[in-house]
Amino acid sequence: MYGDKNDLNVIQEIRTPIVIARIIDEVGVRKSALPVFKTYTLAILADAFIAFGSMFFAVVMAGNTGSFGLHRFAGGAAFSWGLFE
Repeated sequence: MYGDKNDLNVIQEIRTPIVIARIIDEVGVRKSALPVFKTYTLAILADAFIAFGSMFFAVVMAGNTGSFGLHRFAGGAAFSWGLFE
């Protein structure tokens, strides 16, 4: 009902807190019904993305150029970008 593929086509929709709670409930029930192998595979992939993010953060922060704030901002942006890779 609320987790249909048609919901992915909607860019922005205002929902009430009750509707959001129902969506979260339905997604949680679907995730709890996933097979064990798929759950572990998704967990390993999530860890890999976090590792990529931290690797990019370490690479950006290794340089000592620019101001402190800009350098930290670039490190945070690199970590976030690494999560999407």
